[in-house]
Amino acid sequence: MDKKYYTARMLRKNATIHEKRLWNLLKNRQFHNLRFKRQVPIGNYIVDFLCPEIKLVIEIDGDSIMSRKILNMITSEQNFYKIMVSKL
Repeated sequence: MDKKYYTARMLRKNATIHEKRLWNLLKNRQFHNLRFKRQVPIGNYIVDFLCPEIKLVIEIDGDSIMSRKILNMITSEQNFYKIMVSKL
């Protein structure tokens, strides 16, 4: 298994309380009937939540400058929209 997929799996198993709270709202198409995935590898990075239908990336606790730069790069390269949430 590719290292990034293993890492994504571990991140899903060890989600923060904020990620768990948001996931409970997004899973099973509960939010506007949209399908969300969590801890998804995109390129060399792993994003917290992804909705491929509307090309939306959500990053939780991404308040560091490096997190913002990486998220900006991912979303611009993949032509995705982004939302950064620092606290829930």
